Amino acid sequence: MDQDAGNKIKKVKGENIMKKICRRLLSIVLVLCMLSCFAPLTAEAKDKYHTTVHTLKQKTWVTVKGVQFPDNYEAEYHVYKMSVPAGGYVRLYINVNKAVKAHLRPALYKKVVQNKIFFNTDRLIEFSQVTTTNYVSLEKGDYYFYAAEGTKVKWDFQKMPHPNNYCKAKAAVQPSGKNKVLYFDYGYEHAQWFKVTLSKEQRISAFINALDNAYEPGMLILNNKLRMVKTSRIENYGAITLRTGLLPKGTYYIRVSRSDNYFEDESDTLDDGRIYSFTWKKY
Repeated sequence: MDQDAGNKIKKVKGENIMKKICRRLLSIVLVLCMLSCFAPLTAEAKDKYHTTVHTLKQKTWVTVKGVQFPDNYEAEYHVYKMSVPAGGYVRLYINVNKAVKAHLRPALYKKVVQNKIFFNTDRLIEFSQVTTTNYVSLEKGDYYFYAAEGTKVKWDFQKMPHPNNYCKAKAAVQPSGKNKVLYFDYGYEHAQWFKVTLSKEQRISAFINALDNAYEPGMLILNNKLRMVKTSRIENYGAITLRTGLLPKGTYYIRVSRSDNYFEDESDTLDDGRIYSFTWKKY
């Protein structure tokens, strides 16, 4: 009897040890399963966004790759870097893919972070999906273009001299009927003056249009004593046309400024434009 009791006690102890070992093994298996389940989630959170930066050369058409998903855990954004020098403006040509144009408007960004792209806070300029030629005034630096896949883009830089026709005495002479692009560079926001000479009684008309989709600029026609000449005025968003009546022969001046405030000679505000198409003629 004592031997049987001893065997039973040993058997119970052995069973208890086996149960403990099984519980530990089961715990280890569960922990390993949990780690294997959570590991992909951790990788996905870490590598969810990846930005590939391409160099966008001037005068070369490029087809945008947009955003791609090379695997299940990473979205690859393709952005295109423009290195803009100083002393001029940019012409940006954009042909939007009609199949996806309703989803995303092309835009320029000043900063791109490797694993995150800030679609709202760092967006500098958003472009129309209809306009193919865009005039942009940018300070010297690097800028990043992003658009939907299939969008075609090309850009070039237009070097512009700093104007010195900032007063009556230095007024520039521009031929009647000739179009000219006026550029107000950063740090050179003063008004620009143009001299008009009438050899007989004639009328003057002047037209200016903001190429960078800004508000209406300021434009005046003045006589030799710098008194405003009476004109009719037609305004459209970003554009102004002035027409005088019949004027006696003599010297007149057309004054163009970024601001529609006639008493403000300089303007460095963001809303005022910097790139204008300007034409005048006598008839």
